[in-house]
Amino acid sequence: MQRPGRSSAFGCDRYAIGHGRRVWSSPTCSAYTQGVAPPPDSDERFRAAFESAPTGMAITDMDGWLLSVNGAMCRTLGYEQSELIGRSIAAITHPEDRELEREWVERVVSGELDHYQVEKRFLRKDGEAVSALLAVAIVRDGAGKPHRAIGQILDLSEIQQLQEKLRQSQRMESLGRLAGGVAHDFNNLLTVVEAHLHRLERKLGDDGRRDLDGIRAATRRATRLTTQLLTFSRGQVTHPQPVDLNQIVDRMTVMLTRLLPDAVQLDSALDPDAGWVGADPARLEQIVMNLVINARDAMPDGGRIRIQTRSVHLGAPDPTDELEAGDYVELSVSDEGHGMDAETREQAMEPFFTTKAPGAGTGLGLSTIYGVVKQLCGSVTIESEPGEGATFRIRLPRVRKGRPRSISGTAIPRAFGGRAAVLLVEDETALREVMASALRDAGHTVLEAGDGRAALDVLAEGTNVDVLVTDVIMPTMGGKELVERVERRYPKVKVIFMSGYADDVEAVGALSRDSTFLNKPFSPAVLLKAIADQLGG
Repeated sequence: MQRPGRSSAFGCDRYAIGHGRRVWSSPTCSAYTQGVAPPPDSDERFRAAFESAPTGMAITDMDGWLLSVNGAMCRTLGYEQSELIGRSIAAITHPEDRELEREWVERVVSGELDHYQVEKRFLRKDGEAVSALLAVAIVRDGAGKPHRAIGQILDLSEIQQLQEKLRQSQRMESLGRLAGGVAHDFNNLLTVVEAHLHRLERKLGDDGRRDLDGIRAATRRATRLTTQLLTFSRGQVTHPQPVDLNQIVDRMTVMLTRLLPDAVQLDSALDPDAGWVGADPARLEQIVMNLVINARDAMPDGGRIRIQTRSVHLGAPDPTDELEAGDYVELSVSDEGHGMDAETREQAMEPFFTTKAPGAGTGLGLSTIYGVVKQLCGSVTIESEPGEGATFRIRLPRVRKGRPRSISGTAIPRAFGGRAAVLLVEDETALREVMASALRDAGHTVLEAGDGRAALDVLAEGTNVDVLVTDVIMPTMGGKELVERVERRYPKVKVIFMSGYADDVEAVGALSRDSTFLNKPFSPAVLLKAIADQLGG
């Protein structure tokens, strides 16, 4: 049966009705409907452009039946070309978006529009929704009536994934700054507590000292929490060196097995050619430990945990992993647990987020992993669905095997000794006062200043100073600028920096070769040792 008076963009249409959709064939004739004869090769040029377009393209009649589709359209929706031609647009549109598109079509038919653009969801052959930007142009016949619709489809899935990655990265960056700020302030408080404990121990007998053990234990636990927060925020001191990741996993397997119940089996598949990474061995051990414990907790009824390593080469930047092209070593830990839905996967790396019962976890295990890996220019991805377990994949840049290199601050000095005139510069009043008391108790003469400018005023009075102990971040004038001025005017003054931010190690490390850096929180004993070392004691 032939349908008169209707021609496709590629030719006159013939159709039959069967199997719930229209089946079309298109003999060659003019694609133009305006009554003007086209050049002889116009159909072929249009067909070539249509088929080679990188975005999906389709031609429909005004009833919404597909007359022609290109290869990109088929790839986007997962159909063969023969499966799409003759099918209605409504059949491949998400049910919730069909009414929206119908409204646009009505405006076209009424003559209000010659083209329109709308964001909608198509349905792939497998039933998965695909977000797309649909741009439609209307072809009218010689009488000016809408005759054909030519649509171009831009798949937005990848763009939306990248946007979500950006939002997630921005959210994690904001949380990291918040976590780092909280940890920095908390470290100051812990340093005050450590100093008071030190003074109390000197005054109390053995019985009193035992009473302080509980306080000291709580302080150490709080210190570990701030360490995790600073690691998440990429502000914790690390000691990167070339490390064989396989050796780390091998060394930890025996210990990890002891932590697992009998119902949980741990096995590994380590690629002998996986290669080395530049990392702090202790941090890598922490990553493996946290991942295995997380996998254990996801399988309360038992199951298998599998640790794997392999070498990965990226020939081009990977926007999904946010990695540059290059060679990487991949560590993956898989479990057979309850899995995670999309919402849980998105929040899994955020600090204090946990699906465990109250009191069963701090929610810092995975966020600590995230902080360490990002600090090492790597990536973390999670593959998981509810009821199907989870796989955590960590990729770290591959490095050449070589001599270990430490980028940590100056080592803690060896012994006590000597008396000194110390200029203590710290903007936190409580911390400055308790540190000054500890130094005076040890026999040192202490001068105090709340910022860099006040410290310069003290030195300008001609007061003799042997050692300058200064915080790095302070209002008005920070420790870095202070030391720059002190080294020019008073070159014999020894310098000790202190900070709760590991990034400050790099900021001040090249400033004074002989300076010492103390990472908060620290005890008065550590400060006294640092002073003794600077004095050559």
